[in-house]
Amino acid sequence: MNEQQRFEDYLAFLQTVIQVISESNNDPKVVYPLLEQHLDKLDENFAQILQQSAQNVFRQGDSELTTWLAVMIFYFCIDIYQFPLGNRANNLEITITGFETVLEVYPSKVFPQEWAGIQNNLGNAYHDRIKGDQAENLELSIKYYQEALTVRTKETFPEQWATIQSNLGNAYYDRIKGERAENLELAINYYQQALTVYTPEAFPEQWATIQSNLGNAYYDRIKGERAENLELSIKYYQEALTVRTKEAFPEQWATTQNNLGNAYSDRIKGERAENLELSIKYYQEALTVYTPEAFPKQWATVQNNLAIAYSNRIRGDKAKNLELAIVAYENAINVYESLGNLSITAQITLELGKVYLEQGYWYKALESLEKSLKLYRQLSNFENRADVIYQIARTHHLIGNLEKASVYYRDALRFYEHIGNRRGGAFCKASLGRLMLQIGFVEEALEQLKEAKAIYTEINDEKQINEVEEMLKLITKIKEKQKV
Repeated sequence: MNEQQRFEDYLAFLQTVIQVISESNNDPKVVYPLLEQHLDKLDENFAQILQQSAQNVFRQGDSELTTWLAVMIFYFCIDIYQFPLGNRANNLEITITGFETVLEVYPSKVFPQEWAGIQNNLGNAYHDRIKGDQAENLELSIKYYQEALTVRTKETFPEQWATIQSNLGNAYYDRIKGERAENLELAINYYQQALTVYTPEAFPEQWATIQSNLGNAYYDRIKGERAENLELSIKYYQEALTVRTKEAFPEQWATTQNNLGNAYSDRIKGERAENLELSIKYYQEALTVYTPEAFPKQWATVQNNLAIAYSNRIRGDKAKNLELAIVAYENAINVYESLGNLSITAQITLELGKVYLEQGYWYKALESLEKSLKLYRQLSNFENRADVIYQIARTHHLIGNLEKASVYYRDALRFYEHIGNRRGGAFCKASLGRLMLQIGFVEEALEQLKEAKAIYTEINDEKQINEVEEMLKLITKIKEKQKV
């Protein structure tokens, strides 16, 4: 097919879409099947043809036709933004191009309401945008929301104003540029502003969504006291559940259950053992909705969270808790592997290796850790790669493969020193010191342990200092015996 024929096919499809939107009064039940039949045409070429064709009509000066077409394109942009099929990245590019094209017809001074609505929609599209630089997309999202607020004030359009406040909260929560702590404070402020309009009586769903978002923001909050932030996070999640019941909103209910599990897992106030029991309970509740068939990614996320909770659990038999953690980690890995998410698969495989190690399953641990290392070699995460290498060294050390253990400890040490991780470097030096002592290289053991102690002293790690000092005392005794 030549370029001209391809262009004509795109144009014909565009004309059909516009006609169907017009005739069906933009009924998604009519529009979406048409889009589904032409997924191959929903790409950036289509976006450009949409823009060029619309601009050609606008230039003709027929105000009635121009207004009609602008409205049809506006509706189409809403449709394609919400369309669940096709390539999401391409759908968003079409959305952005379409809205930007329609803005030519709706200048702010002549059509302030339409202009403000498009600004808000562009803010949403740039917030979700996949292509381009993510940090810059979020800055543009914030800019468009702020532009919309010049028209949609609280006094004249309270509901729309509150929506934009909530959208700005989301944008600042996700923002990459600027200081993270300050962005979270701004997010909280915007959410609180939205709640001055979105009351639980008048707007229960929107109110519950913001409660949940505030729970997330306080969970991540950097400023303020961590213990108090977690209490507020729990409070907001619980508030959200007064609307987000399992019967009415099962998916959102499950998300909130998982979030509560995270908050109780990290909770500082209260009894640690009881907090972990509550954490496990909430994760298990989430799994009554998040099944591997219906929600594989969410199910895997909760399985991973559950594994961490079982690994840390205080009550119950320790060995049994670790077995439960192993099962949950394996469940999570199976899904993340099928989804092709290398980063998360590598991280969970590393954690599984640590649990195997703690259980004394050394060869299973080694298999899991080596698999994790293979995955991390495809990524640029040197911190985690160093951690895996260190854990492999520990495993070889426990098995008795001392030469391999020494090689891996030194490899991990190089990585830790390269990325400036002092604590990681100290762990390697302390472990090398023990290994050198074990094989009779007392002087090298002494050197490594002294260097480890110096770092632990610098970072004020009393526990590790005490452990190294015990080893140094042992070396002193050995040297005294050697003198005799």
